[in-house]
Amino acid sequence: MLVLVIALMTGATTLIGVLPTYATVGALAPWLLTFLRVLQGLSAGGEFGGAVSLLTEFAPPGRRGLYGAWQSFTVALGLLGGAGSRRCWRPCSTPVNWPTGAGGWRSC
Repeated sequence: MLVLVIALMTGATTLIGVLPTYATVGALAPWLLTFLRVLQGLSAGGEFGGAVSLLTEFAPPGRRGLYGAWQSFTVALGLLGGAGSRRCWRPCSTPVNWPTGAGGWRSC
């Protein structure tokens, strides 16, 4: 199951990379992007449970709790890292610093 979920995430991410632009296919482009992002979200949710099961099943005896908790710890660490990076980049993302007036997050 974990392999299927990872393949789904990989496929959706690859298709986002080759997605046609709005100028090419019109209003279909945002719908396709939304659909692929939903697939990514579903696969990420499935990946969490599968990863915890895999880690716990293959952990050495007496270490299953530590191995199982590691996945949850890394999720929390990622959220903390994202919040911290946003805090560091906040001065750069004000509209005054945007070179074109829009899309400032891309220039930082």
